[in-house]
Amino acid sequence: MDFDEFIKSQQQAKEEMASPEKAKEQVQFFNDRLKDLYKVLTNALEPYINDGSVKVTEHTQELMEDELCGCKEYRYKAQETVIQIGKSAVKLTPIGINIIGAGGRVDMDGPRGKATILLARSGGPQIYTAIYSEGQTPPEPPAPTPKEELVWQFMVRLPRLHYIEVNEETFKDTLMQVING
Repeated sequence: MDFDEFIKSQQQAKEEMASPEKAKEQVQFFNDRLKDLYKVLTNALEPYINDGSVKVTEHTQELMEDELCGCKEYRYKAQETVIQIGKSAVKLTPIGINIIGAGGRVDMDGPRGKATILLARSGGPQIYTAIYSEGQTPPEPPAPTPKEELVWQFMVRLPRLHYIEVNEETFKDTLMQVING
């Protein structure tokens, strides 16, 4: 086999690995979890939405993953949410699915702050690293977290990196932080 044939065989093997069906399933799962996240925020803000002091709007945006389930430049749609409180607007923008150690990410941007929300196992993302020498059998990686166990969490960087599960109270606290600083 010459180099040209080698390159073609590698490309063909990669194309055979691509799974548009799995990519669609991942997108559907992500969009379903986004709906869950947005339900928490609308529940937290319901009295204020009802009296007109808070306005919540959704906009469809197109996202692109460099690679999703072997599919190159995979494009899909997700909902961005904007919360308007007085003169302040806070955007919850889906960033994507391919996030190291997590099943998705949403950025919450306000006039005086930003929060990162990850879809990850309770307690934060799990990243596995193994170091072994040539000739050794690599250790077994831990089993991946089942999708059903993934929850939305605020990633808090200071004073040390930790994660706080998103609920109505933590959402309202974070909303005040990104608006007031």
